[in-house]
Amino acid sequence: MVHRLDDFLAPLGVDAFFADHAGRKPAHLTGNQAPVALPDWPALADLLNMSALWSAETLSLIQNGQPVAAELYCVPATDRDLKPVQRPIAARMLALQADGAVLLARQVETLSPPLKRIASDLEAGFAARATADLHVHRVPAAAHDGTRALADLWVLPLAGTVRARIGAGTIEHPVPHAKFAQPAPVPAASEALLEARLVTGDRLYVPRGCVYAVDALSPDTAYLVVTVTRPIGLDLLQALVDAALDEPLFRRDLPRADSPDRARYLAEFGRRLAALANHDAAARIEHALPRDLTDYHMPEDGPAAAGGARYRCSAARLEVVETPQGWQLRGARGAVPIPAGRERLVAWVIARPGFARAELDDAFPDTDSPLIEALLDELAAMKVIAPVA
Repeated sequence: MVHRLDDFLAPLGVDAFFADHAGRKPAHLTGNQAPVALPDWPALADLLNMSALWSAETLSLIQNGQPVAAELYCVPATDRDLKPVQRPIAARMLALQADGAVLLARQVETLSPPLKRIASDLEAGFAARATADLHVHRVPAAAHDGTRALADLWVLPLAGTVRARIGAGTIEHPVPHAKFAQPAPVPAASEALLEARLVTGDRLYVPRGCVYAVDALSPDTAYLVVTVTRPIGLDLLQALVDAALDEPLFRRDLPRADSPDRARYLAEFGRRLAALANHDAAARIEHALPRDLTDYHMPEDGPAAAGGARYRCSAARLEVVETPQGWQLRGARGAVPIPAGRERLVAWVIARPGFARAELDDAFPDTDSPLIEALLDELAAMKVIAPVA
């Protein structure tokens, strides 16, 4: 996956990015050398037309820097979890956009193949969680306020032209919390770390803690703001709280201030907390952030034939054993004999939680298909395996 992060970071490259920019200073990467696929204007319309996915919480409008009331563009509806939501109505949204409102669609990173690939590359390359918000301006508009980056950000123009201004910010290592989420002044041109004009294909890196503002310079402008969230010390602290539940010391009453045990308790508390805060604890947090964003594929030749049938193993703790009487399939409820020559096939089947018929055929190319078919029928009759619908 590193080579795909190199593609995203072209022409700068991974090594130069981490050496000179990561967590320190912004970077403007031009699109003429970056083989990064992006959704086009019709693809964005398809994304927004997935009506059942949206609610006032995930698809909203901003006008003059303030949220538009949900009742002005939504109607009551039931979502896919059968819960009541406010469902956005396209005609109402379009009318408000024509009047200058900005559309904001949240968490779009898995809703189109190009966006999903970008999220996958960033998560794998940065060992992070990548989420993306889509901004659509029908008319040019300047940002009313600056926004403090509470994590590392990437701004990716998809249509039109935008201008971005990035200032240093005054808060070190802010986090997503109300304490740090207040609007900030738009960075002045004289104080900006970077001011850039961006077009489709460009990528702009905004380090965490910086204040940025994005202006739409042309009609029908769309851009993504991708948040790349890495583990922080507070995440490790929360993980240690969970681990500390297993330690009796952390469940004890805190000794009274006048108790001679107070100092000893605090010293032991610190020692054991330090022991919990080890490399493995940090690695577990890091490994939990990237998601499995593997694509789902339908068979290219249509519905599966017999070779595409799938099975799951529905019995546990089975083993194939050799006895003086021959090979047997042994489980908690007893053992059954395995006909000579089939022991390797049975061992292969029970060694995995599920498999496709084609995988079994490939593993035993010299075994006749009728024999494999009969074996699968027998194992299914014994409830060792079950077909997957």
